[in-house]
Amino acid sequence: MQSTSWQRLVLPIMLLVVSLSPAYEAATGTAAMAQQPPPASPVSPSFHPIGLYALEVDGKPVSDAKFFHSQASGSILIETSQLSAMIELQPRGRVLLTHSTDAFHRNRNGTIDRMPRAKPVTSSSFTLVDSLPRFEIDGKRVAVRQKPPLLGPQTAESLIQYDPSYGIRSKLYQPQEQYMNVLRQVTKPVLVRVFLGTWCSVCSELVPHVLRVDEGLRDTNVRFEYYGIPQDYQDAEVKRLAVSNVPTGIVYLDGEEVQRIVGYSWRFPDLSLHNLLVPLAR
Repeated sequence: MQSTSWQRLVLPIMLLVVSLSPAYEAATGTAAMAQQPPPASPVSPSFHPIGLYALEVDGKPVSDAKFFHSQASGSILIETSQLSAMIELQPRGRVLLTHSTDAFHRNRNGTIDRMPRAKPVTSSSFTLVDSLPRFEIDGKRVAVRQKPPLLGPQTAESLIQYDPSYGIRSKLYQPQEQYMNVLRQVTKPVLVRVFLGTWCSVCSELVPHVLRVDEGLRDTNVRFEYYGIPQDYQDAEVKRLAVSNVPTGIVYLDGEEVQRIVGYSWRFPDLSLHNLLVPLAR
């Protein structure tokens, strides 16, 4: 990562999360609270799960580390069985706070909320090495790393497993049934190959919309495939197909490419595919 400050580090995360409000709050706040008993007292704004980072403790990768981001504070929250407390990294001042696990309320949608009366257990600081946080706690050396991007053929499930925010965003998108019903009646075989970068904030915003449409078109003649590409685009399949932007969806009809849907044309994938396929595939 080429950034020079912690503020720049969290910028992609803020871009990833910013479009979730207010729809995110409506879907993950009111709806989730309606499904479960409320906490003993009101809670602070949610920490949303993100999948951009990995954790090392004493130089060894940690498999169960979970990262969360608060849009309200800009803080990053880290949870792992390798550490005795929840770790909150605040970009302003490079402050490191530790919290007990009962300082948070967990929602069914994967977000967590800090109880307003909860106080940090300890306060210290972290440093930046190559623009990523490092600190010591419990006598252990802890380092945040960028998670390697997903490369090559992927599935909807592997994307969501890599970055939970894909799944949350997918649930928020509501395709228009009049378009989906028409797409379900397509009689010719259609393949949509979606090229994306898990490092790309635009992909993080738009590909979940595609995942929702994909889910709604299972067991129809419209099929989706996903392909992760590196940030430098140096990939044989990317070069062969001359993919130069992400997300790019190559639409095949009866095995032949008919059109490409690129960038923000994926904001409403049900509409874009409806307008493309109805004249061709009925």
